[in-house]
Amino acid sequence: WVYLVDALDDLQDDLKKNCYNPFIKKYCLEKGADLSIVQENAVALLNNCNVVLAESFEKLELKRFKSILMTSHKFYSFFFEEIFCVNVIF
Repeated sequence: WVYLVDALDDLQDDLKKNCYNPFIKKYCLEKGADLSIVQENAVALLNNCNVVLAESFEKLELKRFKSILMTSHKFYSFFFEEIFCVNVIF
């Protein structure tokens, strides 16, 4: 998840600098490409990851650190929405 968020965050710079990025490779992107479909698909992929993570989290029988994990979860939701201006599912 973190790797994909980083790749999405670096996408424009990687295109300009001709650096490797998994989204550039997957979508055969070139400089000046419309990135809206890439962002849309990346957000869908990240949302899918979040759903699986949330389902797994719910199955855990946490005895310690539950409040810390819940706070972290809220921070990442806020971070993603502020940085990428998209609504993610957590």
